[in-house]
Amino acid sequence: MSHYKINLHGLNLEVSVTHAVSEPSTQHANGYTELDWVFVGGTDEIGEKISFRSLDFIANEYQSEIERAIWAQIEG
Repeated sequence: MSHYKINLHGLNLEVSVTHAVSEPSTQHANGYTELDWVFVGGTDEIGEKISFRSLDFIANEYQSEIERAIWAQIEG
């Protein structure tokens, strides 16, 4: 399990990645990725803790952006 901190729209989010697989595309097959993660916590732009109910909303609204930020750190 790996922990990452990402900044999204002024929010500082902490995630735990439990599973990450990335297979690149080849000439004969399309690549694919698998990513399983959960929020560990987060703070807003003024440093207040974000409730887990709010984190669930953020996960639903910004899932693709969050996952891009996680992959950028994994691959970076």
